[in-house]
Amino acid sequence: MRATSLISDFLIYIPSLYFFVRSWLSSRSSRAQQTALLTLLLQPALILIDSGHFQYNSVMLGFTVLALNFFFLGHDLLGAICFVLSLGFKQMALYYSPAIFAYLLGKCFLLGPTRGYVGQPSVKIMLIFFRTTLFTQLGAVTLATFALLFLPWLYPPSALLGPIIRIFPFARGLFEDKVANFWCASNVIVKWRSFLPPAALPKLATVATAVGFLPSIVGLINPGLKAFRSGAYLGAHRTPTLSLLPYALFQSSMSFFLFSFQVHEKSILLPLLPLTLLAAASSPGQSDVWEWGIFVNNIACFSMWPLLKRDGLGVQYIALVVLWNYLVGYNPLTTPSLPLKTLSLVRFLGCRLTVELIPLLSLRTRSRWRFMWLKYSSPLRPRSPTSIPCSMFF
Repeated sequence: MRATSLISDFLIYIPSLYFFVRSWLSSRSSRAQQTALLTLLLQPALILIDSGHFQYNSVMLGFTVLALNFFFLGHDLLGAICFVLSLGFKQMALYYSPAIFAYLLGKCFLLGPTRGYVGQPSVKIMLIFFRTTLFTQLGAVTLATFALLFLPWLYPPSALLGPIIRIFPFARGLFEDKVANFWCASNVIVKWRSFLPPAALPKLATVATAVGFLPSIVGLINPGLKAFRSGAYLGAHRTPTLSLLPYALFQSSMSFFLFSFQVHEKSILLPLLPLTLLAAASSPGQSDVWEWGIFVNNIACFSMWPLLKRDGLGVQYIALVVLWNYLVGYNPLTTPSLPLKTLSLVRFLGCRLTVELIPLLSLRTRSRWRFMWLKYSSPLRPRSPTSIPCSMFF
């Protein structure tokens, strides 16, 4: 299993990251590109899950990065195919779908009625000369790719129920284990599954998720709507909203992670991808995006601790996190951002207090605080000399 995970990395994920660095960061120096590639390749969360928990999330994420690369080069149809392949490989890529859809729809509006979408003036032209626009091409390519992926389940039609039930697991509950999202955290105070009927929980999660990613959708579509009203259509294929796409992907996927129905610990990998791409594209130590990107990556790794502890990956977790922070040059105590420095210190003190105090509790009390014990207990001995500096990254 470890070999197949590594093979999938070399076939899809690593080439997509190299492609990203060479295209999106083409104006940067060679050293900056190498640093960015190192930051992306050694992201500890993905390595721990794919090579320790034995998953293949890198394939899904690699196809998404390839889609971004093709969008950057103006090959929107190839980008749409890659994103459909990402969806087909793992349904968690749905976390990105609102942002991808909004970006492509906004671009169709920006390109105007003759190239972007089928407006009233071009309907007759399309019918006579079979002329297609970006909107119709995207629709045809997306449907064709989905049809090929689901071809084994198209007949009989009832066979489609199996994949659909798997994609939308409403019967599995509001959240999985002790995931660090809104529903699990607030469930300590509000027992959602007892407070609301089971049929209402998916609806509530859907509304909360939509409210979370709505601002990014508006930001991607609004420039196209303004161009539609004014008639000032875009002449180039690279739209001004392209630079907003990674931010929209982060907001959309983070909204799904925090508020959607049936979330697993490893789902944090989806918001980490665009955030790490943004951090890698920023100047190390000189950008708030870089500082926050590394900080959130460290917190995300720590949020998966119950899963990693259950798989016996405590030592690997510490080694990878400390090594990655050292290689990218991140020190939370030297950051110029006062809020970030304060959060880092609070996080450090909280971890240390939890690790030191909980072992002193009685067995009965410890059982009542089982969730906190699993969440914050360190794989290092509490009084180890190296535990204090290492836990600054947790």
